[in-house]
Amino acid sequence: MGDGGLPVAFSSGPLAGATLVVASDGLWRYAKRDAIAAIARGDNLATTATSLVELARLPTGALADDVAVVIVR
Repeated sequence: MGDGGLPVAFSSGPLAGATLVVASDGLWRYAKRDAIAAIARGDNLATTATSLVELARLPTGALADDVAVVIVR
């Protein structure tokens, strides 16, 4: 059996301090990637996921699709 399922930390190197955004297609299809990146780089991680979901809202305030977001820094 291979080791493909083992977690690997990235606490140093080029990804140190980076933010990983894992999201459903409800975010990626309906929000602009540059806006996603700008919010993900923000300082307030506590509100980042909520802010990302708001990007996917239609002008009516509804969501066109389900949106799930996980933020890791």
